[in-house]
Amino acid sequence: MHSAESLRGLGCSYFEPGGTIVTTDAGGTEKCLPADRSGYTKVNGRDDEISDIDILVLTSRSISWQEKNRIVRLLSMLGRRFDVLLDPIVHSFEEWEHGIPSYFPIHKEVEDEGVLVA
Repeated sequence: MHSAESLRGLGCSYFEPGGTIVTTDAGGTEKCLPADRSGYTKVNGRDDEISDIDILVLTSRSISWQEKNRIVRLLSMLGRRFDVLLDPIVHSFEEWEHGIPSYFPIHKEVEDEGVLVA
């Protein structure tokens, strides 16, 4: 999910929830997109130019924040190489299933719509 800050980084202006996101395409034309991004996902084919790809990385053990940052940096570099916005989410399997992340809305989305890569 994009924060207001990340949307500004994409060249978008973010307005209050229920409002719109204004973005400019390569030709300079402004487009208004709904601020509620739920349902906009590449997984189900309903995406647009500011849709990202959430990538859940589950580890077999708890890892340090330095290791998490390295994974995030590597995946971000990979996304830039292919001109796609990747949003890595890194947790141990135990954290994901039984910790605070198990209460995040994205947990249900992953369980319902996620695509297993490896």
